[in-house]
Amino acid sequence: MNNEAIREIINTNKNNLAFVIGNGINLNFLKESIPSWKDLVNELWETHLNESTLNIDSIEGVSLTELYDLIELKCGENKKVNEVKDELKKEIAAKFSIPLTNNNFSEFVKNMHSLDVPIITTNFDTIIAQSIEGYKKRIMKSRLEVQGDKHNLYYYPWNVYYSDKELNSPTNGFGIWHINGIYEYPKSIRLGLCDYMKSVQKAQKMLHKEDLGELFSGKNEFKWSGSNTWLHILFNKNLFVFGLKLDENEVFLRWLLIQRAKYARMYNRPLKGWYVDKEISNGKKIFLKILGFEIVDIIDYNELYSVFDSRYL
Repeated sequence: MNNEAIREIINTNKNNLAFVIGNGINLNFLKESIPSWKDLVNELWETHLNESTLNIDSIEGVSLTELYDLIELKCGENKKVNEVKDELKKEIAAKFSIPLTNNNFSEFVKNMHSLDVPIITTNFDTIIAQSIEGYKKRIMKSRLEVQGDKHNLYYYPWNVYYSDKELNSPTNGFGIWHINGIYEYPKSIRLGLCDYMKSVQKAQKMLHKEDLGELFSGKNEFKWSGSNTWLHILFNKNLFVFGLKLDENEVFLRWLLIQRAKYARMYNRPLKGWYVDKEISNGKKIFLKILGFEIVDIIDYNELYSVFDSRYL
C-alpha cells in the first residue's frame, strides 16, 4: 500500500482513532539508544547466568517471555522471589531513562500530536512524551478510588498517561498510555510470561467483572471499571498499529485484541483496525484478519514514517 492510501486511512478515521506503537519507532529513529526486547533478554542472560550469548532467533521450544522468567528463577536460587524481581526490574528500568536528542523523532511525534488522538505503546521509555513536553497525569473517577488504588498504581498505573493537557476520559484526545509499564515505575514493567498473566488477570476482572466469564458489559459507558484506563481506548477506538511486531511473545496484547473482537461481535459494534508492517507472516495475517484488522503491507519503514508529515495530515 502506498503512502497516499495510508494517509487516507488516518485522515478519514482520525475522529475515532488510536495509534498502537511498539519499539519499532525507537529502533528507526534512535537506532542503538534503546535496547530491543531480544537485546534485553540476551544481556540479562549473560550478566546474571554467566552464560554465552543466546541466539534467540534459532531457539525453538521457548519464548522470550519464558526466557525472562527462567532468568528470574535462576537468579533467585539463593534469594527471595520478590527481592530478585525488584532487583531485575530496577536494572531494566535504568536502561530506559534516556533523554531525547533526536530532532527527527520529535518532529514525527509532533505531527502525530497534531491529530489529537490517543497513543497506546508497549514501550517502557517516555521519549514520546518528551517530544511534546508531556507530563505524567492520572484520570481518577473519585476520591475513594484515589485512596483505595494507591498500592495498585505503584505496581501498574493503568490510569496514568503522559500529555500536555488534562483529559477527562482516555478517549478524549492526545495522551500516551504505557500498557506494559513505565521505567519510572520499575515494578510495573512487564517482560515475563508470569508478568503478562498477572496483567491478563487484572484485565479479566475489569472486562468481565460480573462473573469473570466471557460475558461483557457495555464498554462504551463511563461506569465500567476500566473507563479511566487505556482499556477504554482499546474497546472504543479504531486501532492503527505500527512499529510493533505483535509476535507470539505479545501474549497480553494479543489476548486483549481477541477480547476486543469478541466484544465487538457480541454488541454489534464496528471496531476497525489496521496493522502496518513488512513481510508479515501468514499466521499473523490469519490472526489479525479474523480479529477485524486490515493488513497494510509496506516495503520501507522510512516511507511509513514519512506519512506523518504535517503538510498532509
